[in-house]
Amino acid sequence: MALKLLSHFAASQIQLVAVLTTPWNPLSGAPADVVQEVQEALGGEECMENAQSAIEVSVSSGLFMSH
Repeated sequence: MALKLLSHFAASQIQLVAVLTTPWNPLSGAPADVVQEVQEALGGEECMENAQSAIEVSVSSGLFMSH
């Protein structure tokens, strides 16, 4: 269902692949207090600058499951 939804919003499969694999920082533009709270939860700054793609985030969070 998620793939159908994603493909509905992409003009082509190339565009869909580009969006899903482009690295981004989920904390980009977040307020400083939110960034600090996440940093404290992670236990340091080393994880703060790691950009991830949408596919990496879904796999690491357990949202990506095969049937």
